[in-house]
Amino acid sequence: MKRLRRAIYDKFEGEFELVGLVTGFYFTEAPKGTKYPYATFALVVEDVEPRFGSLGENSLIRFNFFSQQSYATQAENMADSFDAVFNECSLLVAGREFGFFQREQRMITKIDGVWQESILYRCMLDQTD
Repeated sequence: MKRLRRAIYDKFEGEFELVGLVTGFYFTEAPKGTKYPYATFALVVEDVEPRFGSLGENSLIRFNFFSQQSYATQAENMADSFDAVFNECSLLVAGREFGFFQREQRMITKIDGVWQESILYRCMLDQTD
């Protein structure tokens, strides 16, 4: 997961539009007192499995986008922008590319006055050298 986390951060940091949309991009959760809007990502499921005669990692990663605006528009726009970069992309991980990084699910909700849009991605990484 450490290599995958670094690859996601590297992809984010290389996209100036994304960096400008949020006050921060955090693994698992934002620090207490973080100003809105911000984004997080977390590992939902990780499984190492044989496929096509090699060893691979099959992971589900959830991205979350948080906004305190009255309407869902800001959270939706953040999610749209991140999805344009991350859906069906390849990531450089320890010098190798993911074979697969694709959106599986997307949903939005409002809890305690905070809009939260979530996108779930499936990630496949070939583990052969």
